[in-house]
Amino acid sequence: MSKKQIGAEVVSLAAYRAAKEVVAANIRSWLRHGTSESRVAMETTVRAIMENHHVRNMVFGSFWVHYLPGMGLVIAAKNHKKARGCPRCGSVDNRYLHTDAQAPTAHAVTWGCVECGEIYGTWEDIDDDAS
Repeated sequence: MSKKQIGAEVVSLAAYRAAKEVVAANIRSWLRHGTSESRVAMETTVRAIMENHHVRNMVFGSFWVHYLPGMGLVIAAKNHKKARGCPRCGSVDNRYLHTDAQAPTAHAVTWGCVECGEIYGTWEDIDDDAS
């Protein structure tokens, strides 16, 4: 029986952590500036870093990023709360990022704070009258 050798790339943990810091900084910069140019720059940078490190997911303190080749990036909060507004600074000036239909009565919605760049989630009730 022959064995197939699968090559593996050794990556410096310090270099990977530095790359994760760049990803988080780019996402937060896009949240604060909110222009289409900053979004393109953020997506290009994040995609390049994730491809360079051969990863599809990166997990951060309050959020995670999932890269879908050919489709783009998904940025989603790790934890959700019922009230709206940034848990870090209290601002209600937010940018919508993602909705995940997880429960029959509510959606998990991910927001990004324009003031401080925090990414957080809320549970939002499904409007029964919309159907």
